[in-house]
Amino acid sequence: MTPIPDVFVIDRNSFEPPYKQLGDYLRKGIATGAYRVGQRLPSENELCQQYGVSRMTARRAIGELVSRGLAERRQGRGVYACAVGLSHAVFNFDGLKGLLDHPLARDVLLESTPLRADEKIATELETRKGTKTVFIRQVMLHGDEPVLYRRAYTLASVAREDAERGIGRLSSLLADQAESPFVGGIIELKVHTLDQEEASLLKQPVGSPAWEIEEQLYGADHTALSWGYVVIPGHLLRFPTGIGDLVPEDMLNRA
Repeated sequence: MTPIPDVFVIDRNSFEPPYKQLGDYLRKGIATGAYRVGQRLPSENELCQQYGVSRMTARRAIGELVSRGLAERRQGRGVYACAVGLSHAVFNFDGLKGLLDHPLARDVLLESTPLRADEKIATELETRKGTKTVFIRQVMLHGDEPVLYRRAYTLASVAREDAERGIGRLSSLLADQAESPFVGGIIELKVHTLDQEEASLLKQPVGSPAWEIEEQLYGADHTALSWGYVVIPGHLLRFPTGIGDLVPEDMLNRA
């Protein structure tokens, strides 16, 4: 077997996005035996430090391996290389899309503040420190009921489009209806509890369970345009999935 190269560098001028380059490198390592079945793969932090990528880029690269059955997550232990053929479940995001497409949904812009990207923001947006960005805060209402809160850092060049399209822009991305300048993205779902600011805006008790969706949105040239978080009260959203091959689709729709 031919070992993977000892030195790997992300090509920032390549048409392929960084997560794809990193994922291909790790996949080659598994295929050639550089990472043996059952061996722990580098952690997200290790990948970020070694290859100079953002946490979301490292997470998506690993996520691609997991979704293809080439790696598995072990609770509290990391991600491990495994033999091809592991099954996986795909969760239904129709509930989120329904929340965004509600007939009474409307966005309210709370803040739009120009600023220069610090080291953290620059890393997540895959740009240089000091780049012009805009900090945006928005809340989505269904009638008078607040259902969703978003805070994000967006490149200044697309900040107006981001603010005008608002939170509902996620709906078109979930439906695979790419609209310029945001044509794709990465989202990660996490369990969350509301802090003081979130609870006040969403009219829920502090510490209430919630869903937090970290988003990283890209343009047509695979450039990161926006990075931030969407917070939704836990009781407003469910993510059903089927187990096995014979689950009727309408059963998932009723879940």
